[in-house]
Amino acid sequence: MALVDLIDKLTPVLVVIIPSYFSFKSTKTSKEADQKLRDLADKIDDLEKSVLNVEGIGEKNNKNLTIIGKGLQRLQRFRLQENLKNALKRGHTNQHEIEELSRLYESYIELGGNGAIKVLFERFLDLEIKEEN
Repeated sequence: MALVDLIDKLTPVLVVIIPSYFSFKSTKTSKEADQKLRDLADKIDDLEKSVLNVEGIGEKNNKNLTIIGKGLQRLQRFRLQENLKNALKRGHTNQHEIEELSRLYESYIELGGNGAIKVLFERFLDLEIKEEN
């Protein structure tokens, strides 16, 4: 049998086998790609749920921080009011008290404190400074 005869006999078989092989490979690759896309979509869904959860936690934390800030401001207001009134009744202050109440007043203002304490604080700063023995 000559080479030409062999090629003539194999050609019909190869014409069927070669496209079938590539079709099979293409289908297999498509299925693998589809599975990878499904896996990726699942991961994206999980990520979206995690982001929503973290956002919820952040909103709750912000709300809690606001509540804590308001509470701290009220405590500072009360403390300032008491200490400033006591110093004004005494009629004098000392350097240590000025430093401590100034820091507390600054913090109170940073937390959004209003001008109600400002009048007391300004009067306090005008007091005579006496160093205690």
